[in-house]
Amino acid sequence: MLVARCAATLGLLVVLVGGAGGCDCSGVKCGALANGVTNIVLSCGTTESPAVRITGPCSVLGPATAQSVAVTSNTAGTCHVELTFGTGFTYSTDVTFVSSTQTGCCPGTNVSPTQTTFTVNSPSTTCVDAVADAPSDAQADAGADG
Repeated sequence: MLVARCAATLGLLVVLVGGAGGCDCSGVKCGALANGVTNIVLSCGTTESPAVRITGPCSVLGPATAQSVAVTSNTAGTCHVELTFGTGFTYSTDVTFVSSTQTGCCPGTNVSPTQTTFTVNSPSTTCVDAVADAPSDAQADAGADG
């Protein structure tokens, strides 16, 4: 079986016949290709951690936090992601992952999102600072009497 090997001679690309497959990658160590991640970022910075529901080939990468939710997939496809906050606010979006083939010294297949960041325009009622700074019913009542 004849396979091309790449070599540079005097700045010119010369194709030689023989050797191992692909470009001459002696000394190159290949690792597993990492699949891509999309981040759903919560706009007010700190919110209560939302409940996450996903349909499709995706999964949440680590726990949902008060600042973001990371979503990844091992297969191409579209996932529906829904975040529900304790206040009842719900955010949903579709995340599409596509498959691509990498060639060269470290060939393989990689799955990555078509959009890497989504921003949730969280209402102020979901923001931890807004909830902590809001007066309690007793404080509001006391202020109304004074």
